[in-house]
Amino acid sequence: ILCALLSLGLYWNTHSNDFAYDDYAAIVYNPDTRGTTPVGDLLKNDFWGQTLALAGSNKSWRPLTVLSFRINHTFHGLNPSAFHVWNNVLNAITAFIAVFTLSSLQNGSSFSYL
Repeated sequence: ILCALLSLGLYWNTHSNDFAYDDYAAIVYNPDTRGTTPVGDLLKNDFWGQTLALAGSNKSWRPLTVLSFRINHTFHGLNPSAFHVWNNVLNAITAFIAVFTLSSLQNGSSFSYL
């Protein structure tokens, strides 16, 4: 739980920030994120919303990430704060699962993962 709380605490200050850098291409201008394309296109398009078969595609295929952006957009529109909060929550959950899994593999060892 400590790692999850640490993750939440470290990134809490991002909640009031706007989109930055590649967020515009990945979220704001991406038709897959905005829900203007069929959900099935998430399996055919790269992270940036371009067809993987195109020569200009960078082939970075992350359909679960784009799906989470799409769900966030469905409920909150292009509210950057909602994207930052959800990202923070997912990071905390991932930290908790990682520590839990590593602890399970160590059979109760007092080894610290922090």
